[in-house]
Parts: sequence; structure tokens; C-alpha cells
Amino acid sequence: MLRRVRTGAGAVLMAAGLAGLGTVACGPGGPGPNPGTTTTTAVPEIPATTFPGTPSRPSPLVAVGDDGALVVLDGGTGARVRQLAEAPDGRAIRGVTLAPDGATAWFDAGSGSDRRVYAVPTDGSAPPTVVAAGWAPEVSPDGASLAYATYDLVMVRTLATGVETAYEAIVSASALAWAADGDHLVWVAGGSQLVDLDLSAPNPLPAAVPGAVAGPGEQLYAPLGLSGQLATVIVGSGPDDTTTERLVVGTDRTVTRGPDGLTGGARDRASDASGLWGVRADGHRNLRWSVGGGTGLIASGYTAADW
Repeated sequence: MLRRVRTGAGAVLMAAGLAGLGTVACGPGGPGPNPGTTTTTAVPEIPATTFPGTPSRPSPLVAVGDDGALVVLDGGTGARVRQLAEAPDGRAIRGVTLAPDGATAWFDAGSGSDRRVYAVPTDGSAPPTVVAAGWAPEVSPDGASLAYATYDLVMVRTLATGVETAYEAIVSASALAWAADGDHLVWVAGGSQLVDLDLSAPNPLPAAVPGAVAGPGEQLYAPLGLSGQLATVIVGSGPDDTTTERLVVGTDRTVTRGPDGLTGGARDRASDASGLWGVRADGHRNLRWSVGGGTGLIASGYTAADW
């Protein structure tokens, strides 16, 4: 049975596990421009202005390259602006989440259960620092809270105070997403079940969403909170599956399954603060934008991104 566990200040909770973990090195020559080796392009497949009044693509775009580096890209052209961190030895950079104001990025690096969450300013003014032992960080839409997974728990940290609350996840959470309203946090438990946590409730308790479950030989991945929905989640054989479907979970927890609409799988998905622009790192390591039914290529050679 799911149960809620309260903690004290986050700094006290994590102190024993974080002692001596240190920082991650920036790229050669410090935090200035470092184009690296990943190929980038700026070839829109459909014009960006797919409906009247569409704003330009948001910038910056923080992404993980095939060379293992965390970098800032220009959201409009896909060109590298600066490198923020190199992958620590044996610790591949995976998830990445960006604050609504674009000033701070969080990411996780490591392997298996030995993964850590880092924070880094996107202007390159300081190297990344460890903030928690865990993975799959996701910042809330208002930028006030950071959620991440650790072992059989999902942690929610109030960034202004460092106070954390832990919620039992049944089995390990592999991906997290905030609903657009910021009141709900969802995650994929055990790769097969979507779990919803209503943080606006007097006594929040995580609960499995009936019907939001993978079938035999399938898995759930890349959840995303969108306006008017609790979440959408990709379902298929894995991130490289080119015939994926999606589960759309309404605010009333109704679940609709249908074609995903975009080929190439989805290693990672995110939307900007306005909710108008989406970005996807597909199974071919292409970053693609989407808005108003259109889609286009931003850059190639990346496995995760957020803007």
C-alpha cells in the first residue's frame, strides 16, 4: 500500500549521503563556448509559425549530447552556445530539467541506482554541484519545487527552504512529470504503471491511475503534463520503438489510448513554460519541436532536452 512519509529539512536528510560528492567539471576552457563534436542542424520540416500569433521557439534549450556533455543550445537555430558540464567518469548524464526562468538546470548522472542530481547555472558562471542522491529531476511549472526519484521514494523539495517530503513509489520511479497546473505530480512506477500524486489534497497520497498501464511486452516512458490534462505518456516496447502509442490521462483520470502521431520514439519530452512549444528527443537522437500540429528538426545528436 502507498503511504506518505514526511521528512525534516532536506539538507539534514541528504547530508550523510552527499558528503564529499563534490562538483562536476565544466568543459575545456571553462564555461565559455565549446562546440564539441555533435552535429547540429537548423532545418525546419514545417514552418515554425503554424498558426497566427505563434511565438518564436523558446531559448535557451538545455540538452545532453552524444559526446556526453550538457550544453546550452539556441532554441531557434540548434547551434551550441556553451558547454555546462562534461559527463563524470562512468556517470552518463541522463535527465535534464530547466527552471521556468531559464537560469538553472538540474540533471542526473550515474548508473543503476548510483545516480546523483546536480544543479548548474545556465550562464556558465559556476560548475555543477550535487544537490541530492537520486535521478529523474523535474522542476515544477512555477519553479518553486524540485521532484526527483531515489530508490523506492519520490522526493519533493521546496527550493526556497530545502524542506523535502518523501512519497513511497511502490517500486522504483523511472520518469517524473508535473501537470501543467502544478498541483499534480505523476511518475512511471516499475516501467509499467502511471502514478498520480495530488499535492493540493489535505493529505496527499500517491495512487495508481487505473487504465494507465503498459500491456505485455510494453513499457511506459516520457510522461508530459499538458494544459487541460493530468498527463500524456508514451507506451510501446521502448524509446526506440517507431510505432508508439500514447495514453492521454484527463484531469478526471479518464484514460484514452491512441496513435502517438510522431514517429521515432521518445527518449525524452518537455514543454516550455507557456505550454505552446514542445521538444522531443526521439529514438534516432534528433531533437524535434512541435507546436500547433506542426513539427520540425532542431538538431541531431542529443538524447535529452528541456526548455
